[in-house]
Amino acid sequence: MTGLSEDGPEILARVPAPVGDKMEELSSGILRHAALEGETSPSGGHKSYCESHPYSDEHYTYRDEWSVKGPPVPQLEQAIKRIADTIPKDGWKVLFFGRDERTKARVLTLKAEYVHGEDRFLADITVHDQSRMNAGASTSRLLGSLTSACYRVPEGVKAP
Repeated sequence: MTGLSEDGPEILARVPAPVGDKMEELSSGILRHAALEGETSPSGGHKSYCESHPYSDEHYTYRDEWSVKGPPVPQLEQAIKRIADTIPKDGWKVLFFGRDERTKARVLTLKAEYVHGEDRFLADITVHDQSRMNAGASTSRLLGSLTSACYRVPEGVKAP
């Protein structure tokens, strides 16, 4: 994917705090586009190791995960469609929107990429219809995750 590959030609040097701030801004924006009323899990990103540099204090990525549960599945599906239709106005590029045929439940999925300047993020949003996945389950939800590219702490900056 454009700008997000940890194996790409260059890992950008970025001070971590602004990356985390941008991730929170983007994640909140996606939730606003969903325009759902329900029980929202606390959003709260965290800094983590990059898969390509698992034990390096000098390389990092940010991740955020959230969910909204309570609305019926048709409202969750309308919300993910609304997100897919509106986030391009915020600079996102929709990479995939549709049913994931690789899953038994054919989960409705949205994958989008945000690449502007040094900001590089990937969003993965799904509607989990628990009734299709687990007989007897009742709580369906909209699940979202946001992941930044792998960055490196700039020289002269102490790794947090």
